[in-house]
Amino acid sequence: MPGATTNVTVNTTVEKFYDVIRDFEACPDFIPDVKKIVIHSKDDKGAVVEYFLKMFGVSIEYTLKFEFEPYHTIRWSFIKGNKMKDNSGYWKLTPKGNNEVEAEYHAELKLGALIPSAVSDSLINVGLPKLMQQYKEYAESL
Repeated sequence: MPGATTNVTVNTTVEKFYDVIRDFEACPDFIPDVKKIVIHSKDDKGAVVEYFLKMFGVSIEYTLKFEFEPYHTIRWSFIKGNKMKDNSGYWKLTPKGNNEVEAEYHAELKLGALIPSAVSDSLINVGLPKLMQQYKEYAESL
């Protein structure tokens, strides 16, 4: 399954960045490809979240199950999707000192056969670094 890992240093505390990642409702506010989020359940241990994306004119819907390890790791696994066959990964957060956190993001995606290769390639090669930058900018703006 195609996957990628990237890291970014964010000028905020690990607690604040962890809360930003878990604030699924805010995603459409700072990630333009996310059109809608539906939270099916959420507590301190995890969440079930449905995503509605639009990339290159293609609508992609999928649901993920998240597991939270407070202020350290957020893992997700795939439940279902319309044009996606699998999606799993994690965020790993490491404090770097005063008001800095190293965020590692790893995702493995398997898209359906009908998804154009431009969308698939964009999600992995362009979307991942762009996503990290969007999270960084949003967290640092708060």
